[in-house]
Amino acid sequence: MDSNIINSASRRSALRLIRCDHRPSYFPAALPLVATCLVLTSILLVLVGPAAAQVDPDKIESIAQDPKLPWELEADRVEYDQTIDEYTATGNVLIYKKNIRLSADFVRFDHKNMKAYAEGNVVLTDGNDVLRGDRMDIDLEEQIGSIDNGYLFLKENNYHITGDVIKKVGPRTYTLDAATITSCDGENPDWRVTGKDVKIREDGEATAWHAAMWARKMPVFYTPYFYYPARKDRQTGFLWPDAGASDRWGYYYNQPFFWAIDDSSDATFYGHYMTDRGFRPGGEYRYYLDEWSKGTWMVDGFSDREVDDGTGTASEDWGFSDGGPDILRKNKDRYWLRGSHHQKMPWGVRARLDVDIVSDQDYTREFRSGPISWKKSKDYFEEVFGRDLDDYNDPVRTNLLNFNKLWPTYSLNAKMRYDLDSTVRNTGLPDPTLQQLPVIEFDGVKQRIGPSPFFYNLNTEYVYYWSRDDKRGQRADLYPRFYWPLQVKPFFTVESSVGLRETMWYLDKKEYGPEDQNFYNRELFDTNITLSSDIFRVFNLGGTTFKALKHAIRPEVSHTFIPYVDQSDLPSFDDIDRISKTNQITYSLTNTLTTKAVKTGSFEISRRVDQNKAGIIDSPGDYAYNDFLRFKLAQTYDINEARESDPEKPFSPVFAELDVFPGNYFALDADALWSVYDLKILSHNVAANIWDLRGDKLTVEYRYTKESDETSLNESNSINGTLRVKVTNRLSVSGNYEYNFLEDVRVEAGVGFFYTAQCWAFDANVRQTTGVNDEKKYAFEFRLDLFGLGELEF
Repeated sequence: MDSNIINSASRRSALRLIRCDHRPSYFPAALPLVATCLVLTSILLVLVGPAAAQVDPDKIESIAQDPKLPWELEADRVEYDQTIDEYTATGNVLIYKKNIRLSADFVRFDHKNMKAYAEGNVVLTDGNDVLRGDRMDIDLEEQIGSIDNGYLFLKENNYHITGDVIKKVGPRTYTLDAATITSCDGENPDWRVTGKDVKIREDGEATAWHAAMWARKMPVFYTPYFYYPARKDRQTGFLWPDAGASDRWGYYYNQPFFWAIDDSSDATFYGHYMTDRGFRPGGEYRYYLDEWSKGTWMVDGFSDREVDDGTGTASEDWGFSDGGPDILRKNKDRYWLRGSHHQKMPWGVRARLDVDIVSDQDYTREFRSGPISWKKSKDYFEEVFGRDLDDYNDPVRTNLLNFNKLWPTYSLNAKMRYDLDSTVRNTGLPDPTLQQLPVIEFDGVKQRIGPSPFFYNLNTEYVYYWSRDDKRGQRADLYPRFYWPLQVKPFFTVESSVGLRETMWYLDKKEYGPEDQNFYNRELFDTNITLSSDIFRVFNLGGTTFKALKHAIRPEVSHTFIPYVDQSDLPSFDDIDRISKTNQITYSLTNTLTTKAVKTGSFEISRRVDQNKAGIIDSPGDYAYNDFLRFKLAQTYDINEARESDPEKPFSPVFAELDVFPGNYFALDADALWSVYDLKILSHNVAANIWDLRGDKLTVEYRYTKESDETSLNESNSINGTLRVKVTNRLSVSGNYEYNFLEDVRVEAGVGFFYTAQCWAFDANVRQTTGVNDEKKYAFEFRLDLFGLGELEF
């Protein structure tokens, strides 16, 4: 062997590749430095070699994370040629630094230029990217090179990319002259995209020219330019469009475009073209600063070609008869702005702004569903902000600005609420809607008064009512309540309380009041006394799973009294302004069954040693407690009604409530009202859920209410249910049905199926609904989801 080559073939070697920047020159003074580098390299080769066989592979990643460390080389055999400063490694070769790892059967490493040639089972790992091939040339420092017969795996979206030659042109940046792209595992993917001149950038944006979509071996469509999010979910580009035909819109096409502005904000723009109505653009802007500082704003609108002016068939063609306001819509310029913003402010104050401004009462009914619609907006704001958007057929839209400050026992809430009546624009009538500008509330939770046995809570409110075309005025309400709980152990608990209420009004104009004056006030008190007891018994079952059963009975009786006060001369803004006299006794009985069971999945109950008793006891964390059955009966007796000269019905209907939840597979919620005079059920509602661990689920709900002078409930009689059956691990079928027995009409019925594979899913639903005047509508919904690429809905 050449004397200039150092050989360590007899054992697996591990080298720390120290880069000696001093090279031989024409000056003799450089020779000692060169000799020193060669000697150090030789010593390291001898000393590190024997220990390399003991290197723990799990520690390689942590060692490589140290940016101060140089490149590391491991192999079964390593040779070093001093003349050209080149290493040759064979057998299970591994070169790594930080999160970059190169492995192969054979590697030739140019130490001077930090370049490597590898062949045989070549694998380069760069973060979550994995690059494989037969042969590779790469600059390890610059991360530039190429690999033959290449395969690239991008973990973020499970992308598999193959090509004859994959060029690595930078850290996590690649180009391919021709490539095949898919998120399907295996050699025969269900779908794939082929393209030319493919580029994958470090930020995740990827493009291809002359791309074709394939379903197995069948070409589906071609596009001259293709964009896809190779790494991230949030990528700027076009989203799947929405297209179809409608009796009201004609043919329509809606193209969304997503803009990933930065890590904390993004936007979506829509272009909705309707052949019969016009072009409707829209936009959404979302931003996130922290959990309590975030916001979303949505706006869309257009100039409508059609109006509902009452002439000809305009109302039939462009109006609505769905239970909302029956008002002509004469305006052509139409729009809808909605948004929410949460903001964390200094001193622990939290602010919230909710906006809902619509041009007319028909806009949310016109665009009830779709990509930019009432339903999508409602679902989004409810999920992200916990906000309940007003119903689609409600013409009054709520706008709210709120500031809230919490203390351990008190809270301060200040808000301005503006209810926008969207019908005023088209009716031309005065707007009497009362706006609350502002409302200030200061409340205190129930708390003890010093060391005494007494408690109190506090509710205060100030409101300024403003109306554009009606009365305006102020109201202040002060309502403290004092409690005296008394326990007669172990038999019962008695709690007495008294509330003191002072309410004052000041009207902007005397003519707003019934007595032609500005200032009014009212003093009221109310009392309550509640007697209750808790009786229970624990039954030791001694079973393998269920250890004990607790049966608890809670009887309770309460009396509420509010005296009569003449309020006919007081202003009236809302329900607080009129408080009726009350003298009622309410009594109830509640039964609860609670189980103590070994937690699911525990094969042995863990034990711990009680040092005081030197014994073994069960750990409380080993058990699960479940109130699997709760049954309550309650009724109210109205003393004032009984004292009337001609008492009608002082006893309220008996209220019954049943909750059953064994913990798995079944849940039942039911309630009912039973008249003690007619001896009939006035209402009963039942909701049941049955499911299994496989994914099957059945939900049935029945509602019945009878008109009666004993309740203020509207008459109803309907049933609805949903069923989902998991036929196989990939295929599920579903159905829903709702029937109104009162009107003898099928409200809605639908069927669908959902199929999911490893890299795609397909969802199809057919739904038939019956509207006003027995108008039947059919809806067909289909959704194709190519995992990692996007969704197509139509």
